[in-house]
Amino acid sequence: SKALERQFDLWADQGYWFIILIIIIAAFSFRRGWVLSLVLIIGLQPEQSMANAWDDAWQTKDQQGQKAFEHDPSSAAEIFEDSNWKASSYYRAGEYDKAAEHFKINPEDTSEQQAITQFNKGNAFTQAGKFEEGIEAYQKALELDNDLDEAKFNQNLATQLMLQKKKQEDSNDSDKD
Repeated sequence: SKALERQFDLWADQGYWFIILIIIIAAFSFRRGWVLSLVLIIGLQPEQSMANAWDDAWQTKDQQGQKAFEHDPSSAAEIFEDSNWKASSYYRAGEYDKAAEHFKINPEDTSEQQAITQFNKGNAFTQAGKFEEGIEAYQKALELDNDLDEAKFNQNLATQLMLQKKKQEDSNDSDKD
């Protein structure tokens, strides 16, 4: 069986600091109408807001980026710290050149994970019309994981597209003469 490595954000439990906030709320709760105004203030917060220091206190940049990924991949790419998530955001936003630039191999990843990163990089290059770079990335993916059938299929497809593009360019050149 293959071992699956995962990265986790490690943090120290600092929840006991909330007791100070609870004590302050409890002290003011004896004043008439104070709790109601607190509820109104909390309830009137906007639903959509930009990431700020408050968000940073509760979520990592990658968690904030994941939240934005579904709705606005371009802005998510700017939030993510992880290069592969950043690249995936650019890819989803249709910015294939930037996506290819950000897909990076992590030496700590397994060869299967590295192969998938190369495969994704090949997809980005191919979508950007850079077929030679795409074919090269697919080849690297196959060197890392020869059983990656999608890479074989996409490599063949990129080769066909490259030949078709060259044939079209040649016919355009002969038409100009």
